[in-house]
Amino acid sequence: MKASLVVSLGAFSAIASAQDAFEASDFNVVEALAANGVNVSAIPALAALSEKRAISTGCTAACGALKTIFGNKLLTSGSPAYDAFTSGYWSIQASLVDPACVLKPSIAQDVSILVLMSRLTQCPFAVKGGGHTAFPGASNIQDGITVNMEDMNETTLSSDQKTAFIGPGNRWGAVYEKLGQHSLAVIGGRASEVGLGLVLGGGISHQSSIYGYACDNVASFEVVTASGGIITVTPTIYPDLYWALRGGGNNFGIVTRFELETISQGLMWGGLQIHPEATYPLLIDAFASMAEDANKDPKSSQILSFALGAGQAAAQIQLEYLEPVNKLNPPTILKKYLNITSIHTDTMNRTLANDTSLITEQMPNGQRYAFWASTFKLDRDLMNWLQERHRQDFTAMPNRGSLTFQAFTVPAMQKMSKKGGNALGLSPTDGPLMHSLLYLVWDDASQDTKIQRAAQNFLSVAKAEAKRRGKYHDFIYLNYAGPYQNVIPSYGKEKLARLKAVSKKYDPVGVFQKLQPGGFKLEGAPYGEKI
Repeated sequence: MKASLVVSLGAFSAIASAQDAFEASDFNVVEALAANGVNVSAIPALAALSEKRAISTGCTAACGALKTIFGNKLLTSGSPAYDAFTSGYWSIQASLVDPACVLKPSIAQDVSILVLMSRLTQCPFAVKGGGHTAFPGASNIQDGITVNMEDMNETTLSSDQKTAFIGPGNRWGAVYEKLGQHSLAVIGGRASEVGLGLVLGGGISHQSSIYGYACDNVASFEVVTASGGIITVTPTIYPDLYWALRGGGNNFGIVTRFELETISQGLMWGGLQIHPEATYPLLIDAFASMAEDANKDPKSSQILSFALGAGQAAAQIQLEYLEPVNKLNPPTILKKYLNITSIHTDTMNRTLANDTSLITEQMPNGQRYAFWASTFKLDRDLMNWLQERHRQDFTAMPNRGSLTFQAFTVPAMQKMSKKGGNALGLSPTDGPLMHSLLYLVWDDASQDTKIQRAAQNFLSVAKAEAKRRGKYHDFIYLNYAGPYQNVIPSYGKEKLARLKAVSKKYDPVGVFQKLQPGGFKLEGAPYGEKI
């Protein structure tokens, strides 16, 4: 940073400690920037800015100002670093978005300045952690500012090793690799290249039946608020905001550090098994039995996929157990699966970090992806109906995806009440539940609308059938939802009202609803509900 524009970090820290956590009625953005050490009048790009300028002018001013302040931390179109960043997204759709500039913050103060600069210029922004949301606009923004968190990649244990401080630029594989050196882990994602944003959407984990979801195991969040304040949020400090961040997504602030509770984790057992179509009824029964018996042995987890590729049907089970397994004498809860004929298996005792690489290998960068999420009460007959309908609707489609089932177990949902509960609106009295992910993969951009409409039609028919059977559940899991799904209201009216109240309290002008428009907002699907 240039000395003439930004005060020293030590001076900033003193200012930040005295700064209000949320916004006063007479809040002034220019004064807030000055408190952050930024002299707006000394930045040429801001000299002629007026509130009546078009958004492109606002973003031109914002990017110019950020370049003056941050130098090489700010990437602009045409540079090799910018091109490498925009082309490096997981899905092709997201990589086709061209932001006006890309900011690479390294400390929370950088993010604070970004939020205030966005407010001053009215230039919208998006935040990229792992960037594993498939649809454009969630973690990248056309002609706005994309905030690339990759340099904020701390993984540090507390002195007593009971918590780990983890930066939002991390991926789960790297986190597990580092913590595994101490025979520790945290409750997080199951694919190595997925990022920390997963926590804000809930976060299903291999350990969820013991500890709950990732969001239920956060000791604290460091958050940049709409007013640029940098605050620490815990179950007792800003408890309403702490609750909202546990499932409420990107609607309340930018998390610049997660403090996650650690658990002991040595070698575990896991891997993939592939099964022929004739075994589908046995697999469905094994899936349901494991979900029903999670209270007896919560150390198991499962992801069952019915795949279609080149017109051929096969099932794949990603199976895990949190301790080493002797397959000659396996735990009872695994036996149904292990007794089913398989075409291929690579299950073995391995590290958690190694296990998370298995799912990542099946989801390579550079393809067109789409997710659609739905939830049902666990039911073997409905599960079979869904996989048959999936095959009927998608066999002829240019799609290499699957219909994937995961269990929301009763013990996992019981753990959601920890520390004041989370925002998801799930109750153990509804469980066990089964989550259905319609996972779509294709190459031809001309097929986008056709495939998305087929997916929406599938979910509409599935919803009607589930309602007919009395097995439908409103919940839409944010981390697996698509851009035509209205997620947050699916948590229930009471949860939605509480989330809106938290948003109004900490973000009264709607910075994270309007200036960060991507992702799942408090109301409405990102792209609307009509394709």
